[in-house]
Amino acid sequence: MSEEEPEFDTIVYEALATAKKAFQGTISGYYCDPAFCDIKFTAYIKDCNFDERLRRIEIEDECIK
Repeated sequence: MSEEEPEFDTIVYEALATAKKAFQGTISGYYCDPAFCDIKFTAYIKDCNFDERLRRIEIEDECIK
């Protein structure tokens, strides 16, 4: 990995943040007030054999307008 490439954990976090924004946008499209939803997106980093969870990255938040 070059020094210019972000770390894998950073990439996973950015993907979860994008998912949060998409979820919030979808909820806002159907309901007037998305504040009725609390969200928790979780990603698990696993070993190369998919046997063990090595790390957990989470985003937990309230949906806001």
